Amino acid sequence: MNALAHGLDRVRLGWLQLLGPLTTPFVRSRELRSSTSLVLSISLAFFLTCVAPLELLAIGPLVMGVPHLAADVRYLVLRPGLHRRPAFWVAVVAPLVALGATASSWLGFVAVCGAALALPRQWTARRIAIALGALVLAGLAWQMPRTMGPVMAHVHNLVAVSFFVAWPALVARRRESRWHWLPTGLFVVLALAIFAGLVDPLALDVGGIAVRDGFGTPLDLHTYSLAPRAVDPSSALAMRLVLFFAFAQSVHYGAWLRAIPDEDRPRATPRTFRAAFQAMREEGSYPVMVLFLVLAIALGIWAAFDVYAARMGYLRGALFHGYLELAVAAVLVASPGRKLAELAQRGAA
Repeated sequence: MNALAHGLDRVRLGWLQLLGPLTTPFVRSRELRSSTSLVLSISLAFFLTCVAPLELLAIGPLVMGVPHLAADVRYLVLRPGLHRRPAFWVAVVAPLVALGATASSWLGFVAVCGAALALPRQWTARRIAIALGALVLAGLAWQMPRTMGPVMAHVHNLVAVSFFVAWPALVARRRESRWHWLPTGLFVVLALAIFAGLVDPLALDVGGIAVRDGFGTPLDLHTYSLAPRAVDPSSALAMRLVLFFAFAQSVHYGAWLRAIPDEDRPRATPRTFRAAFQAMREEGSYPVMVLFLVLAIALGIWAAFDVYAARMGYLRGALFHGYLELAVAAVLVASPGRKLAELAQRGAA
């Protein structure tokens, strides 16, 4: 692994030397670097949503899905040290495992409720309100799975952008610029463009969204899982919800794989690959990251034989992560300090 890290560092150093002074501002400014990477992710996601939306929905999870799950677990669980708390396994992990086994979305909100009850350090009215709200959502998900499932699918993509904006405060660091508003504003503007119908002509004529992707998946399969029951699956709104999900899901990947890791690092300058591997060893995430690497390779092999089955298998296995993000967000909102470093401390529950 050290040889691999050394080789990757040499390649990156050569690339930086080739670009010369153009890279200096990005090396020195963490916020410029993370915001620029997210702007590029948003721009690419929007372009692919216009010209190949169904293919983006099919291939995106197979390429970026498992790596972004690894980032989810690393930055929300392993680095804060939540995995060292027995209450986390009982209140959050157990319901999420049951969710994966049953695909019952209400169990995800049980995990959010459990997180709010078991993990914060102090009892507050806000903590109780979050737990009660999660129970209400669990009840709604029990009664209306065809409505709450699609709603949660869209919400979890927005959570990643929210984490990007809030991350410096979560790690007790102040932002030094306003660069983060550029990708945030761009995301909002392009999302509004999708819902206003500005993307419809391209998506229909060039993207072929009304037909099916290159792997045989028709639009109505996506509208069933991404449009609430009250929305007519043949309507323009249903199609736009699919387009928005394709766009926002790709932005979600970019946030967790590049922008948030940049915001999380203690130093403003980029970390070498060797230092990154060493940091994973020190924080205890190295074996878990290796496991996710094996899963990513296995998913790629599966997709080589059956893209549709591999995608559906990934989506079933990845159900937990949206609720994990909400559970950690619930703990942060319910905690007085609202810092990731405080999550590993034993709470009052």
